[in-house]
Parts: sequence; C-alpha cells; structure tokens
Amino acid sequence: MGACNSVPRYVGDDDDFNWASFFVNEHNKLCPETKEIYSNRVLVCHLVQRDGLKLRHVNPELLEDPNIIALALKKNGLALQYVPPHKRTKETVRLAVDQNGHALMFAPREWQDVSEVVSAAVAQDPHAFKWASERLKNNKGLVLKVVTKNGFALPYASEELRADEDVISAAVGNQKKAEIYAVKKPTNGDFVQPL
Repeated sequence: MGACNSVPRYVGDDDDFNWASFFVNEHNKLCPETKEIYSNRVLVCHLVQRDGLKLRHVNPELLEDPNIIALALKKNGLALQYVPPHKRTKETVRLAVDQNGHALMFAPREWQDVSEVVSAAVAQDPHAFKWASERLKNNKGLVLKVVTKNGFALPYASEELRADEDVISAAVGNQKKAEIYAVKKPTNGDFVQPL
C-alpha cells in the first residue's frame, strides 16, 4: 500500500475554498464525484490530514491502509469510530487516545481494560476515565492518579473507591467541589449515596 505523498496542485491548501460544499449535495449526501475522490489515495491523505473525521467517507479498500488511518487519528482521535474493527489495534487506539482521550469510547473492550491505554487517555483528558473497564475503575492506584489530576473524574471510579478516604482526599485536594461525588459510609458499613 502506498504512502500518502504530495497532493496535486489543484487540491491546494486554500482556506477560502469551501471543501464541505464540494463533497456533499444539498441533502448532505456524498456527490458521485466525491465518491471518486474518497477512492483516490493521495486526495484521501490530504483530506484526512485536514479533518480526521473525513475517514467516515473513505473507500473501504483505503481503510486497510495504516498510513491513512494514522493521518486521520493524528488529526482527530474520534475518527477511531470509522476505523474497521480489525484495525483497532493497541497501536491504533493509542494514537487515537493520545490525540483525544474520549476516543477510548470507540476502542474495543479489550483495550479499555489495558492500564497503559487508559492512562494515556486520561492523561489527555481525565473525563475519558468513564470509558475504562470496571476492573480499572476499581484500581486504586490508577484512580488516585486520575483524580489527583482532575477531581471531577471521581464519579467514574467504582463505588468502593468513591468511598475510599485516600481517593476522596486526592479528588477534593484537586477540586473542592468533587466532594459531591464521594460515597459516604454510615457506621453500619452499608454504602449510601450522598444527598
């Protein structure tokens, strides 16, 4: 599969050119000419470098090209939703979450359960922790790391850890209002939600 090389002159980087109107008709459907464009490797490379979400229109044959996928994900990690399932490898998911932590929502469950992948996602955006596996949401070390960076990530932790004094302290230390997400323990040991 060929790499994404130079784009022909007529494509250019003219910011005044209305790319959107060129690619869709008045009903927001792809024009027949556009389907040809999304089958041209060089043009597709240029398009996904400008807008990673254009990956949704790319000819399925070109979606097998790891270079095109990488270009799109470097521009917008949320383009992971348009990557074929068999191409959502650890490396591809890492590329996506490094650009946008919320791309973790489009990762296969197996990668939502890998600490390295989830850590990369929450490093980009702590709120991406909501897409982590239940096992990782119950990992005290990881939860402490996340809520220390952003206390408002506390509601995504397991109920048990939202009641943990160390976790609550770390979250509140970062963001005082995070206290509202803590679970209070009554004296009899049963969990109850805060008021």
